[in-house]
Amino acid sequence: MSQGIHPRVWSAIIILVLLAVLSNPLTALAGTSPAGEWSGKMKTPDGEEIEILLNLQQQAAEWTGTLESVATGTVACSGLKVTDTRISFTFTPEGAPFPAHFSGSYIAGDDRISGTFSLRGNSRFVKFSRVPGTETIVSVAGEEPAVAARIRHDYHFALT
Repeated sequence: MSQGIHPRVWSAIIILVLLAVLSNPLTALAGTSPAGEWSGKMKTPDGEEIEILLNLQQQAAEWTGTLESVATGTVACSGLKVTDTRISFTFTPEGAPFPAHFSGSYIAGDDRISGTFSLRGNSRFVKFSRVPGTETIVSVAGEEPAVAARIRHDYHFALT
């Protein structure tokens, strides 16, 4: 009786595929960093949606950043703190007497930043996505730069 491939062969194929995928799960994330240009949209108190550009740069262990939007103009981020998963900074919008704060998280697997802007008790949520082509690859001194771990594109595929 022939029933196709024997069940043990299927089991072996499935196990080999799982081992190949799980043997090094972090290779897809290796070298990613929050450094680069990010674009996000935030709703203002009057319901208008404005675009915000965030630019983060790393020189050795020092982080610098700028924030740009129609509402704030281009302002420098001060007190910028970046870890593997958290980002926070303070900035003073043009013409504002008080500083505003951002506190959020960097999700390397999704390559996105999300968090909350707050100014004098008012807060607004924003989710940033990376501007394509601005990825920064982290490399160790003396080693060859790694090839980009993730390549983003504007194509969307669907199977029907």
